[in-house]
This record gives sequence, C-alpha cells and structure tokens, in this order.
Amino acid sequence: MPHSCRLLDGAAEHIEALAQRYLGQPYPWYGGRDQSPAAADDRPDSVHTMG
Repeated sequence: MPHSCRLLDGAAEHIEALAQRYLGQPYPWYGGRDQSPAAADDRPDSVHTMG
C-alpha cells in the first residue's frame, strides 16, 4: 500500500459514533458496511526549489 494511504484501526467505530452524534442514526454505509476506511496523507516525497 502506498505511504499516502493507510487503514485506520477503529475507523468504522469512529464513523458510527460521529453519525450517531450528528445524524442521530447509524451511518448509512452507502458502499456497504464492509468498506475499508482509509485516510489520505498527501505529503510530498520531496520538494525541489530553484535558486
């Protein structure tokens, strides 16, 4: 898996807690409950400058 994407332990539980808090109901899981929540980390591998 690329370094810019990692699976989050406990992400589904966190999503459910947020849904309960803000929606007042379980998260609808539009793509199905077996989705793998992931976080993107868009940091560059390197930076080049001129001068």
